[in-house]
This record gives sequence, structure tokens and C-alpha cells, in this order.
Amino acid sequence: MLASIRKALSSWVVVGLLSLLVAAFVLTSVQDPFSLGGGARLAKVGDQTVSTNDFVQQFDRIFRQEQRQRPELTREDVLRAGADQQVLNLLVTSAAFQDFAESQGVAAGARNLSNSIRNTPAFQIAGQFDTTVYEEVLAQNNMSRKDFQQLMASDLTRDQFVQVASLSPFVPERLTASYVRLLQETRTASVAAIPAGKFASSVGAPDAKALEEFYKANIETYTVPEMRSFRYILLSPEIVQANIQVTEANLKEYYDAHLDRYAGIEKREVQQLLLADEATARDAYDRVSKGQDFVAVAAELGGFEEGDLSLGEVTRKQLAEDTSEAAASAAFGVPAGTVTSPVQSELGWHLFRTTKISRSEDRPFATVKGEIEQEVRRERALDRIYELSREMEDTLASGEDLEAVGKQFNLPVVTVAATTRSGLNREGRPVDMTPQAREMLGHVFEQRQDEDLAMTELGKDTYYVSQVTDITPAAPRPLAEIKDAVTGNWRFDQMLKKARAAADAVAAAVKGGASFADAARKQGAELAPPVTVRRVDAMQQGAQLPAPVRAMFTTAQGQVQVVPAEGGQGYYILKVENVESKPGPDAEMLKTATKQEIQTSAQEELASAFAQSVRHSVGVKINEAALAQARARLVSGSAE
Repeated sequence: MLASIRKALSSWVVVGLLSLLVAAFVLTSVQDPFSLGGGARLAKVGDQTVSTNDFVQQFDRIFRQEQRQRPELTREDVLRAGADQQVLNLLVTSAAFQDFAESQGVAAGARNLSNSIRNTPAFQIAGQFDTTVYEEVLAQNNMSRKDFQQLMASDLTRDQFVQVASLSPFVPERLTASYVRLLQETRTASVAAIPAGKFASSVGAPDAKALEEFYKANIETYTVPEMRSFRYILLSPEIVQANIQVTEANLKEYYDAHLDRYAGIEKREVQQLLLADEATARDAYDRVSKGQDFVAVAAELGGFEEGDLSLGEVTRKQLAEDTSEAAASAAFGVPAGTVTSPVQSELGWHLFRTTKISRSEDRPFATVKGEIEQEVRRERALDRIYELSREMEDTLASGEDLEAVGKQFNLPVVTVAATTRSGLNREGRPVDMTPQAREMLGHVFEQRQDEDLAMTELGKDTYYVSQVTDITPAAPRPLAEIKDAVTGNWRFDQMLKKARAAADAVAAAVKGGASFADAARKQGAELAPPVTVRRVDAMQQGAQLPAPVRAMFTTAQGQVQVVPAEGGQGYYILKVENVESKPGPDAEMLKTATKQEIQTSAQEELASAFAQSVRHSVGVKINEAALAQARARLVSGSAE
């Protein structure tokens, strides 16, 4: 509800900084393990350094992710929108927090680190932490557990500062009351419509001169953007999996190797008390051994609530992978209701308490054979994709053409007919292509025809090689070819002008003292019943709000306004007849929601201000020459 007001009061760069930071801390971080590092020093932030490679690769990663959704997007578009400055702010502020945290001796605790890892959606299946998924994600990104835990600990450390800086600011009662009154404002307006089609019979065909002038004046409308045709080879799990052969013996071998998944297995509902040091852990164990309540001890020594202690239902293997083999052995070696002695893992010191023990039923090989075959094919396909991608890169490096590569690796070479960057043909209709090919368009329209062939990633475990075969520069379609369409556009333009003139005449008559109904009827406008709308109801409709209703809230009482109809089909005329504000049945609900929203908004502003303060405290020096070179790399497309 406050978005429009805050947009008017604040810079979007400042307001958006915090959300950008939070997203980046979780997804990439300035200490990006996937970055090549190096390059010129772009910024000196306290004792930290941001390199040009950090900047270029972070920008390119964000750009490519967005371009998959909007193939027409170019780096120039993003640079003009100021995204380069946003990325630089992100990296500099992240480095500043890192430097500030080190100087203050602030670090993430073992409990926070463990909970954060378990609560990361990327590591969960159906809302539950899954150790196998955790390991797979780390492996796919060439990260060890230790590296990832260090990265996550750094993010949590920075988050501590942000949370403290934005603690529940006070919201004045008068501010809340004023805004609630605004939300409950009700407006009533008289509305009339004049569609352009009303004048169809009064507009004839244009002569040759008028048509030519209209065509030239709107030449961009009739210009076909640059078009490209291309070929590609796709390497995906689905394509590779079709060629994977598995035998009965392979399936049985897999079954035997994963008996913990298919055979009956013990599961336990486990509570975990994770502490940072051995002394505190032994103190906790002694207290519980003497009869004190486990949850009460956890609350006193670690500040835990009961919900913080639960690991849910786990197998021994899952617990071992999440902590250590010694920890799992201890947890699964005691009866229900008892607590293990302290055991150490790389996360800290653990005490485990089992609250429930269960055992699943066996799943015989015959009943899971189909499921296993799919899993084996999937795993082998993923392994083979990695091998194939490396082999294909070597083949491409040797100079082989696309046809030879396709033949060597038994992969089809797919041809896509001439298309615009948006995936349309010369007539503006969608070109027939696969969804994967449509995702390639952004990259294809940055390729040169003489560019060396190379593997490009297209999302998780999917790669492609593309080659531009033909480029047709942007050019207007000849008038003779589209004469009928241009004639129709000219006629509609004339109708629209007549509709505007009629709408302006209604508005002028009302301003001159005529009644709204009489003025509208005189011009042949279509009168609608009076419209009464409450502001909060209008705001909830958002983009679905009709144009005249939206205009009601930007027009003063007694004033008249002409508003273009949706899709440019004509015009509305409206006059705001009455404005009043009175409490409705949802007044208390609006008051509570408004106070919360103002408070959230203030928290964001405080956090952004604190981020700026941290940057100022540690000191930031930008190398403008290096920044200019980095921008040039982005425009040239040499971000890789």
C-alpha cells in the first residue's frame, strides 16, 4: 500500500539496496567460490578488495539469469538502467560488512550455522532438509562442506548487523491514523466513453500521399527488427538418458547398495542441543543426567526454545552426513528418552535425545525395480553429461564444425528459422522452436557469425552449442507489401483523433458549466452509471484497475479529465462528483496492517542507512579507470 508514496519520496537505488543485498548474500556473496577472482582492483573496501572479475562475473550472472526470461534484453539495456552501479554497490557493501565484522570480532554461532543450512530451501525436499540434496548441490558447484559453511557463516555474520540496525522502529499514531483515513477515502465520479470505432463510417480510405506520409511518420512500427537464423546442438539429461543402457544386474546392484532406502530401516525423532564449547556441553549433560529437563537446560544454557531442538525424523545415515559418524553412532546407540554424552562434529558439541523410534517396512526389489531404473538412468545421464561436455569442448577446440560434432556424439543438429530477438517471424508471429531454443536467443543475438563454436550452459546440467547461420539487418517492410495494414492503421488513427476531439468537447462543455450528462449526450458518448470506489479497494486491484477508476484518484473534486481507454481504443471522460472519508468495518484491520507496513518500510530504510554507515566507516575507494574498463568488457560481451 505504501509503495507509491515511498517511490515518490525515496530513490529506488537506496530503497532497493537492502533487498538486493539480502538476495545476493544468500545466492552468491562477494566471496563467490565460483568466481575466477583476479583482474584489476576495482575497489578498496577497508582491508577487502573487489576485483574487476568479481564485478564483471557478478553482473553477467545476474544478466544471463534475467535474459533467460526476457531474451530481448541486452547488456546495453541493463547498463542504461543503472544495473552496473547496483552490482558495484552490492559488492562494495558486502565487502564493507565483511571488513566491519572482522574488525568487531563478530561471527556466526554454531547453532545459527546449523539451523541456517537446514533451513535453506535449495537443500530441502518437501520442506525437509535432505542430506543427499545438500551434497549434490555442493558437488555441482565444486564446493566442500567446509567451504560452504565458511561462506554461510560470513552471510550470517553480516545478517546480525542488519537485524540489529533495523529493530522495530516506533511508528507515530498520527501517521498511521492519517494513512488509514486516506485508505478509507471514497470517491464518486460520472463517467462516459467515446470509442474510436464510433467514427468508422465517417472515415474513408486515404489517398496515396496521405498513406505515404503516415507510413513514413510511423516507420518504426513497420520496421522488422534484426533477424537471425541459427543451428544448435543441445546436451540435456533427457537426450542423454535415452541412450543409457541398464541391465537387471545393474538394478540389483543399485538396490543392494541402497538397502537403507529400500530395506526396513530404523528412524528416530531426535532433539539436538548444539553448543559451541565442550565445557558447556558437559555441564548440560551433567544437569540432564541428574534429572533436569532437557528442554529447560537447553533454554538456560543456549537460549533455545523447544522447536529449535527438533531435527525431525532422521535415519542414522542422514544424521551422520549432517554431523559426523561418531555423532550418529551416539544418537542411535541410546534408548528413547535418554540423552547422549557430548560428542563433537565440525559444527560444535552435540547432545542428542531420542523422543521416538520407528522402523519402516521392507520394499522388495520387484516392487521398486521401475523406480530404480529411472534413478540409475538419471544418475548415469548426469555423469555422462559432464563427460560429454568436456569431450565436446575438446572437439570444438580442435576446429570441428557443428555437423561433425553432432555426428561424433550422436546428437541432432537443430535448425531455427529466421527469428527476431523476441522469437517472432517477419509477420510478427511466433517462430516454431523448442523452449530451450527460445532461452538461447539472448546469447544467439550476441554471437558473431564467424565466432568460434563453444559450449554454453543453459541451466542446471544442460548445455548447448549454437551457430548463427544468417543475419538480416533491421529494415522497414515495403509499403506495397503491407498497404492494407497501413491503410487500416491510418483509418483507425483518424477515428481516434475524432474520438479525442469529441472527448475534449465534452470536457470543455462541463468546465463551462454544462451538466456532465448533457455534454456527453451531445457528443454521442456512452454514459455509464455513477462509479463509487474506495481507495483501499482500488489499490488492491492494482494493474487490473480500469483506466477511469485509476484517474478518479488523481483528479480533484469537481474537476473533469479525459483518459485514454485501455489498448488505445478510444477515450473516457470523467468528473469527480464527491470525495469523503469515513471509517468502514475494516478500519481496525487497516490500522494494524498499515502500522506493520510502515514499520517494515522504516526497518528497510534503517538497514540501508546502516549499510551506508558501514561503508563510510571502513572506507571505500573506487578505481574509476578500472570501472570504465569493466563496463567496456560488459558491452563487448567478454564477461566470461
